[in-house]
Amino acid sequence: MVIMDKAELSQQRSAPGEQGLVRIDGARVRRLREAQGVTQLYLATAVGVTTDTISRWENKHYSAIKADNGQRLAQALEVELAEIIESGPEPEAPAAAGSETAGGADEPLPLSPGRALPPLPRLLLLAALFLLPLAIFALWFLGRPPAPETGMTARRSMPAHTPVGQPFPVVVTVRSDSEAPLSLLVKESLPPGVRVVAMVPPGKVSKGELRWLGKQESGHHVCAYLAEVVAAPAGGGDELPFTGSVLVRQGRQEQAEVAGAAAIRLAPFHWADGDQDGRVSDDEILLAYDEYIEATELPIDVDLVDEIWMASSYRWQAETGRFIILP
Repeated sequence: MVIMDKAELSQQRSAPGEQGLVRIDGARVRRLREAQGVTQLYLATAVGVTTDTISRWENKHYSAIKADNGQRLAQALEVELAEIIESGPEPEAPAAAGSETAGGADEPLPLSPGRALPPLPRLLLLAALFLLPLAIFALWFLGRPPAPETGMTARRSMPAHTPVGQPFPVVVTVRSDSEAPLSLLVKESLPPGVRVVAMVPPGKVSKGELRWLGKQESGHHVCAYLAEVVAAPAGGGDELPFTGSVLVRQGRQEQAEVAGAAAIRLAPFHWADGDQDGRVSDDEILLAYDEYIEATELPIDVDLVDEIWMASSYRWQAETGRFIILP
């Protein structure tokens, strides 16, 4: 097993399977977590460990942790790995006392003072003392029923088009077969030139990524947000792609990509005008209410939607960034 120094760790952040150890500064991890306003549960879900483990890391109950856990911890805190590494000598061996992978002392104990066992019986006794706990753990582990799959799916609902400068709704619906409550980490990545106007429930926005940490109580969970295109794509295209994922832990870690609508196109029509014919029909306003207005608590301009629906037609005025209602 290779123990990497800090420079090598920074160069190999993309190697999630690295099994070396790193010595982290627990107090610095706690300060970064509290400064960002995130909980130990959030870090535990993002890294794939328990909240007890995060607490032990922060309180330096482990002198060193696995390198891949260190990298995921740094990513969850939005810093480089080197920023949470403790200054001083690196851990000497992956099984050192107090490390994340420590297995205990391996010094033989004599049966009585002044009387040592012959070499062969002594080796057999040591082997038995070492193998017995492993056998007990194996019997317990193999006897456990496998963690059930949650049957988790995630789907994004989003209008097909929007003009620049007008907010539009996006809804991510997570469903599962689990009857027990599930802790969820929902992420949405925004394309360049798109900003967030509002989020329901409240979440975090960082570097073009939205994050919600919540609990699914009855097999159904909704995260929604209003977004606005503030600048057209640099390449001259008119489609803006969206991606997202959902992470859940219930006995095992399970992740699903967000399916459904994956892009919105720039067009001079209101997002509720699905067929882009310059008016909002009865079917279109019912769809708008079912999908976005009544299904969420987003601050959608409902009066504008109703005005367009009641009018004979409308048009987009790019110069003022407003819709003109025509009688």
